[in-house]
This record gives sequence, structure tokens and C-alpha cells, in this order.
Amino acid sequence: MSEPVKTTYLAAVNAALARAASAALDGTRPLVQMGENIDKGSRLCGLARNLPGVLTNIGNCELTHAGTGFGLMLNGVHCVLYVKQLDFLLLALDQMAHTMRLIRAHGAAPAAGFTIVAIVCDQGWQGPQSSLQTLHGICSTVRADGFSPVVRAEAERIVSKQLTRPGFRILAVSQRLFGAPALELPVLWESEDQGCFQFARGEDATVACFGFTQDSGAGLVARMAEQGRSASLFSLHAVAPHRWERIVDDARRTGRLIVLDSGGETLSPAHKLVAQALRAAPGIEVKTVTREDEERDAVGEDRFAPPLEELALCR
Repeated sequence: MSEPVKTTYLAAVNAALARAASAALDGTRPLVQMGENIDKGSRLCGLARNLPGVLTNIGNCELTHAGTGFGLMLNGVHCVLYVKQLDFLLLALDQMAHTMRLIRAHGAAPAAGFTIVAIVCDQGWQGPQSSLQTLHGICSTVRADGFSPVVRAEAERIVSKQLTRPGFRILAVSQRLFGAPALELPVLWESEDQGCFQFARGEDATVACFGFTQDSGAGLVARMAEQGRSASLFSLHAVAPHRWERIVDDARRTGRLIVLDSGGETLSPAHKLVAQALRAAPGIEVKTVTREDEERDAVGEDRFAPPLEELALCR
């Protein structure tokens, strides 16, 4: 008897987007969904397939795209902009940063939402214009929330709550995982702002995942379990202010903190979390695994699934 076909990560995210868009269309505010060729061809590799309502195809000018989205938001119209690569948002950085600064200066909370859904090309080295993974860096510059879910339940909750929530945010999805089975983990806890999710509670280590490393984190926890050890598992998103007290408290309890981050920033949020944990609990053991583009691409290794021995988990 053949095993049932598992839902892919791409299908799970696409279904969540379609449900959230359908709910928004049933609301009191209009919804504009736009992007380059989002109703033609592959529909952004399938990300924009089966979306309800009217889809508006737009030209190749991200600065204008962002300005249009903000204009709609400020005039009470929900807007979702689909972007083929996170890299392209650098072309809209001026518009995003300065518009958000004006919104904060005037202090008037928007009544509608503007969400950018961006694909992150994270399979490896894609070329100089298609390998940017620094969602945290962009969100820090703009001072906007960013989300990069991998776990199916996490993605569904984030999309449902964030897609048309008043205000601006960026939702990033991993192209590397598009064809992979959706990661099925139970959500034990989530913060009110959805900046942090917990999927497991253990006794021997605390594993915290930034970027698209939740699959590696879950794999690490599973390998520990095979050796009779247990670990807590968290995912963290680019939501400020950073509320990481739950992770810090868990690391103090387990005595060991392992932080994975695929972002690629020179000073990643992983380092900030480690510094916060060491201030609160100076005696804990810490290990960070961050993305190093040249090394990873040269050797073709999965830098986010190091052997247990490297993480001092086999003693």
C-alpha cells in the first residue's frame, strides 16, 4: 500500500495565502494583490497560484511597487505585493524606510495592511543578484516586522494573522524548501506578536532557529532524541522589539544554547540572542551556527546540520 502524498512547503504556504486573501475579500475593505506575472506562467513558481480575487500584473519597478502599496494602505485599502526575489526589495529600500519613518512621525496607525511576500533564493549560490537572505537586515533598516516560517502550522498562523493586519510587514518564503514536504510540528506556544514560536520542550539543550533553519533545528532535536537526549526548539522572526526572554529562561534551565541563523549578516541576531543569554546566565554553554556564503558554497555542506560531536552533545 503506497504512502499518502505529503503536502509540500510551497503548497502549504500557497493554501494559507489563498485562505487569508479569501477572508480579506469577504471583509469591509478592498484588497489589491499585485506582482510581476502573478497570473501568468509559473505564477512565481506556484506561490501565487489559485489566489482568489483580481490579480494585477505590474512592471519591473520595485520602488514604484512599494510606493503604490503604501499609498493604498494609507488610503484604507489592503495590499499584498508578491516579489520574485528578496534581492529586488533593495531597489525599494528608500521608499520603505522613509515612508515608515513618516508614518511613525505622524503617529497615525494605518487602518489597512500592506504585506510584501518575497521569495528568498536560498538553495545555494544563485548569482550576484539572487542570493540575498538578510531579511533581518532589511527589517532592521525599515523598522518593520518580518516573518520567515518553515513549520506548516507556524506558516498558517502567521499568514492568517499578518497578511492584511493594519500596518506594514514582509513575509519571506524559502525557495529551497518549495518541493520539500511541509514540516509538521505542533505549536506549543507562540508570542502575541508572533516573533517567537516554540515547538518542543527538552532538558539537555535549547535550540533557537533564525531564518529558514527550523528544518535543521528539528533534525538536530530528532538526532538528539535518538541518543536519549531532549531539547527545546524555538523559531524566531524579525519582529522588534525582540522579546526573547522565554528562550533565555529555557537556556538557563537546560544549560546549553544552540542558535542557527541562515541570514548571512556580519553581525546576526544570533549573536544578539547569545549575548542576552550570557548576561542572564553566564555559566551556560553556547554554540552559534551562522551562514558563511563562500565556505558553504565552496564545499557544498549543510552548515546548519553539523554533527552532534561538533555541538558537544554526545558527552
